[in-house]
Amino acid sequence: MLPFQKFKFFFSAIICLILVENYCPVFGHKLDLSDDVSVTWNSTDPVWLTMEMTVVGGGYVAVGFSPQGAMTGADMVLGWVDKDGVPHLMDLYGIGNTRPRHDERQDYELLYGSETDGKTTIRFRRKWDTCDTAHDMAITNDTIRLIWAMSEEDPVYDLHPNGTLLKFYPKYHGAERRGVKRVYLRNSAHHVPFPDAPGENEDNSVKFFDMKMDNNLIDREDDIYFCKIAKFPTLETKHHLFGYRPILQPGNERSIHHIIMYQCVVGPTDENMPHSDGTDAVFRKFVDHPGGRCYTPNMPPEWGQYCTSIPILWTAGSEGNIFPPIAGNPLEEGGSVYFMFEIHYDNPSLSTFNDSSGFRLFYTSNLRQHDSDVILVGEKISPFHVVPHGMESFTTAAHCTAECTQQTIPSTGINVTTVLLHTHLSGRKIVLKHIRNGVELAPIALENNYDFNYQQVRVVDPPRLLLPGDELITECEYNTVGKNSPAFGGLGTRDEMCMAFVYYYPRIPLSECKTQLEFYSFLNPLGIINVTGDILNEMEMPYAPRENQSTQYPDNPFYLKNSTYDKPLNALDVILISQPEPTLANTVGGVIRNLNWTKDGSAIEKGWISGKRYAFCTGQRKHHIPLKVLKN
Repeated sequence: MLPFQKFKFFFSAIICLILVENYCPVFGHKLDLSDDVSVTWNSTDPVWLTMEMTVVGGGYVAVGFSPQGAMTGADMVLGWVDKDGVPHLMDLYGIGNTRPRHDERQDYELLYGSETDGKTTIRFRRKWDTCDTAHDMAITNDTIRLIWAMSEEDPVYDLHPNGTLLKFYPKYHGAERRGVKRVYLRNSAHHVPFPDAPGENEDNSVKFFDMKMDNNLIDREDDIYFCKIAKFPTLETKHHLFGYRPILQPGNERSIHHIIMYQCVVGPTDENMPHSDGTDAVFRKFVDHPGGRCYTPNMPPEWGQYCTSIPILWTAGSEGNIFPPIAGNPLEEGGSVYFMFEIHYDNPSLSTFNDSSGFRLFYTSNLRQHDSDVILVGEKISPFHVVPHGMESFTTAAHCTAECTQQTIPSTGINVTTVLLHTHLSGRKIVLKHIRNGVELAPIALENNYDFNYQQVRVVDPPRLLLPGDELITECEYNTVGKNSPAFGGLGTRDEMCMAFVYYYPRIPLSECKTQLEFYSFLNPLGIINVTGDILNEMEMPYAPRENQSTQYPDNPFYLKNSTYDKPLNALDVILISQPEPTLANTVGGVIRNLNWTKDGSAIEKGWISGKRYAFCTGQRKHHIPLKVLKN
């Protein structure tokens, strides 16, 4: 380090003691990259990212901002403290699985460095966008793959008196001292720290409850949905559920795709409910039930009938969520509270294992100002949601219609606080659009770098106001290059989805707002005019008249998969083409699998996006809210 640089560093250290706020910030975010490496950072400055790296021991520590989680194309920074106690920082870039290169344009500024108490600490800052398009990565609100590495030895390093780098050789870190974590750097992962973090819970009204599976056996199956009933502690007064984090059994993390908790409520006066003696009377007998496969004939029918509200949802990679202080999900007084929690296991290796994963739920008797809830907005799960193979980019769009929000949102509106964007393996970009009076407003949530392995809720700050008559569009872009078969809408990991889980307050009687392509708007862009087949008798076509909508929904995938056929099926594989004369295949599914999507995909995509849609507006406890029209 040059004499001027040494003076600059020590001067900054002195100023740090005087102006703590500017030079020694209190960091708002912390992430443990391993047992030995952690980073803290601030995201409040509109221009600068300030970050601190800490590693146990001496030697160097490095982090990088990577587009795909590898060294290729990574924007990297490496720091260390030499034997004289002088800190160093270097801006690097990756070109592959080899030694990173020195960036001729150094855009990282060293703020502080020390090696004390067996730890090395390096603090630096850089602009969110350095404008170095050659070797730096602009850090946005999208998911970042943060790569890291460490070594117990300092790099070999030599600098010419004029500042020219003469020699730089960091020792290879080895396979065990590197890694990657997904993270939002500019967008908070949740509103406040978890209450069970050390030194956090000073409120005696805050309690937690662990809801876990009971060592259930997963035995050589691929996609498994396992459900179990759990009883919440009895509450004498109303409480608010305000947060959760996952409890994943060590070793099973890669096999757990999602965990959903459904609140079970039996309405005592609802004429559609045969049980009039309350939730406790119906569900107390299931508390000792070992659980089993969801959505099969062996699942007790009461579970699917009464357990419908989704207060809690965890998906792969998420840290969990803490709701904003203004709202919480109500846990009512006067009786027991029951939940059905569902775990989707993704087990493509067909291994056998036992699992006791679940949630830690945080709740309080100190009620928030509002009750909160979740609305599921997106594409109805059905085979009519198609993501073709071999496409670099293919987009689908689903609507929450203005007619549905007009009927369910009060004149004062609701406030969106967080959003979870969700697709499966082929998803690359998702946006939740907001339309009011035909004018598109700023997106409520946007992810241009979607990562299936990091599905963390996005904080909407400030909360977005939704008014009656507003329309929402969930738009998903997929990349299926290298895949040889299409993906259809479905529950499995290798099926596809396009959804947004919208957390909001105050609570309203709306749980789902979805669309699905109208039957002929789906067929015609494929070049199909008419079809036939016995399964059409089990499908509501055309769109159910308004007077039947409260009980009949067209093309329900659960019913079709459990129909009178011998095995679960894709309905499109038994719908026969009657017009025009089949050429590629005689079924709709066959046509989709055999089309030249590289040639015809763009036109079909446009036809589907502009086509008519069935609109679905669903209230609490699966109450269907009839709509007047199809969505054009």
